[in-house]
Amino acid sequence: MYLFVYLSLFIALTLASVTDISLNKKQGNKQQHHHDNPKHCHQKDKQDQTWKAEGKLTKDKEVLSEENYDFTFNLFNELSAECKRSPKQNIFFSPISISAAFYMLALGAKSKTHQQILQGLGFNKKKLNESQVHEAFKGLIEDLNNPMKDHQFTIGNALFVEQTVNILRGFEENVKHYYQAAIFPINFRDPDNAKKQLNNYVKDKTHGAIQEMVRDLDANTEMVLVNYVLFKGEWADTFNPSLTQKSIFSVDKNTKVTVQMMKRFGLYKTYRDEDYNCKIIELPYKNDSAMLLIVPELGTIQELVLTPKLVTHWYESLTNSFVDLYMPTFSISGKIVLKDTLHKMGISDIFTDKADLTGISQQTKLKVSMASHNAVLNVNEFGTEAVGVTSAQAIPTTSFPPFQIDSPFLVLIYSRTLGSQLFMGKIMDPTNAK
Repeated sequence: MYLFVYLSLFIALTLASVTDISLNKKQGNKQQHHHDNPKHCHQKDKQDQTWKAEGKLTKDKEVLSEENYDFTFNLFNELSAECKRSPKQNIFFSPISISAAFYMLALGAKSKTHQQILQGLGFNKKKLNESQVHEAFKGLIEDLNNPMKDHQFTIGNALFVEQTVNILRGFEENVKHYYQAAIFPINFRDPDNAKKQLNNYVKDKTHGAIQEMVRDLDANTEMVLVNYVLFKGEWADTFNPSLTQKSIFSVDKNTKVTVQMMKRFGLYKTYRDEDYNCKIIELPYKNDSAMLLIVPELGTIQELVLTPKLVTHWYESLTNSFVDLYMPTFSISGKIVLKDTLHKMGISDIFTDKADLTGISQQTKLKVSMASHNAVLNVNEFGTEAVGVTSAQAIPTTSFPPFQIDSPFLVLIYSRTLGSQLFMGKIMDPTNAK
């Protein structure tokens, strides 16, 4: 069985005002390395850290992992609160994708805009200075993109810049160095053709999984930042497709849907938290990654507020046990508009005329007009390369407790060796593809 994940993050920068910034012309044309030594910013108190990475991380990567862990749950809880108006809506996102994109923008941000980005992302200058964070992200991206590893994970960044805009050489070199970003000139004054080029780029990078990243494009757009993440993982212990049967999944007490329910007997790490009325199971992949599934009691998932301390407690409480696992196949996709959510998390000026992105360009006053995150998650027994592949499975002669995932659940996908949260989601209805 394979799990396929495709994500893309789209950030559009437009003119913050029609007129240029009032700067000395000579200074505006000067190309400088503004962020060879990125600035320090607001301090942040120490938070509960994630479970320790099983691999040997540098101190910088370990601190970055902790910061991304805090950001993951802050963002998830904000998104969950917003979804209370649509309680059956699925959520799925990549915290690494969003963090990488906004740390890239931080390289070109200044003053309050710069501070808000770093504070919202959980930056802690007590532990690292900003240049160390960018260096740690550089190493993380290199590790994740390592073709020698068993997992198939790719994270990439691209900047599409209006062909008439001169971006500062320092910003261009830094995004290439730290984030492996490709930079392309484009004519945004022809928005229809520009939209076509952007969508074709994302379609190609996600192997056709995301067909239309951009629907509307402002003619004043000056720069678009695209981040994409691909992940494919094969279970360490595969499911036998012949055991998959139709079954009932309860979305809530009044709504039931029919799903394809997989079944497997095996040894898994599980835990039941009586205080929070939920059960947890870890499903390992053949590589260094794993999926953690949290299944609250039916009707209580909206009340569950996740914290690093709580999830760490669950992870550390897992013990080996034989179970009959019942898990639905599912495929979901959707778009998260990040502007309002990030505004609530303190990242606000960058979306307004107050934005100070003069570390990107001193000739054109920029702001972020759009920030959206697209995700496609496919969990099934086959996948392109796994069709027809089955595995032998021992049949127990005595009964073991069933672990049934037949109601809304939370999913976390993480790298054990890197200690990084790769993806997170809330699956309310596995049959709702949007």
